[in-house]
Amino acid sequence: MNQFLDWGKILNTSTDIIELEKLVFVVFSVFCLQFIIKLINVVFVADQRPAMSSAINTVGSLISLIVVVVLLKTTQGSLLYLGASFSIINLIVPLLAGIWFFNTSYKKYKPSLKFVDFSHLKELMSLGLRFFIMQGAALVVFMTDNIIITQISGPQDVTPYNIAFKYFGIITMVFTIITTPLWSAYTEAYVKKDYAWIRKITSKTFKLWMLIVVGLIGMLFLSEYAYQAWVGDKVSIPFSLSLVMAIWVMLTTSIMVFSNFLSGISKIKLSLWHSVFVTIVNIPLSIYFAKNLGMGSVGVMLASICCILPRIVFQPIQYFKIMNGTAKGIWNK
Repeated sequence: MNQFLDWGKILNTSTDIIELEKLVFVVFSVFCLQFIIKLINVVFVADQRPAMSSAINTVGSLISLIVVVVLLKTTQGSLLYLGASFSIINLIVPLLAGIWFFNTSYKKYKPSLKFVDFSHLKELMSLGLRFFIMQGAALVVFMTDNIIITQISGPQDVTPYNIAFKYFGIITMVFTIITTPLWSAYTEAYVKKDYAWIRKITSKTFKLWMLIVVGLIGMLFLSEYAYQAWVGDKVSIPFSLSLVMAIWVMLTTSIMVFSNFLSGISKIKLSLWHSVFVTIVNIPLSIYFAKNLGMGSVGVMLASICCILPRIVFQPIQYFKIMNGTAKGIWNK
């Protein structure tokens, strides 16, 4: 793959191309292996123990931080060492966790080819492919945003974008941790036809989201002071970027109110087609806003906001149709 791509031009940098190619190979290899290694995280979520999954990620991040400090003390600056360390550590930690738990508390769920029932292959592959496409679409959006900003505004604008993204992303992280266990819980309740419980939990989740909106407004008006305390005067982050980032988090968390239910009962065909739509539209729309309208990184995030608006409309409609028993055709798939 590397021999056909000029990563210097893609990332708009003069960094050693050989080093970049090595880093891309490592990151891509680790990314592929994670589909297998991080299976234990999926088991934790299915068992309604998302805290354990989060703990694995937290341990990986802490070890990565320690490694960064060690690298700063013992080596000269190297993008390869830094990227490889982050990637490999976040692969080793879930690997060790998987080995431990699949040989102790989850021993009866330990993966083995002898337990594979190929009669369910078509059904599982079909559903798995749908989720894969949806996750892939999200990955395309997040990965290409930084590249587009780098190409149009320069690498220096990637830093403010990511700082604002991580600042407001705290809300997304908290809301995700709270609502992730509902995915498997919705599945169980739907199978048992416990619709009263589903309605009650969805209502509580919506009320929690309203509190999230209040928190986002507070974070927005305190953002200047938060950035100052975090990065000082080294990076300037415009209020317009903070505003669109807050709107993005508000909208994506609102989607989670209904998406956990729809994903839990595998009614995702509408979401699948929307993901395909986002994959096609997001990049040209981001370039148009960022370059043609001169909006830079703000335009890139605004394009992402425009792309998710259809889901904000159709997912609540699909939820109420399913709960009222009136879902037909694509609304029930």
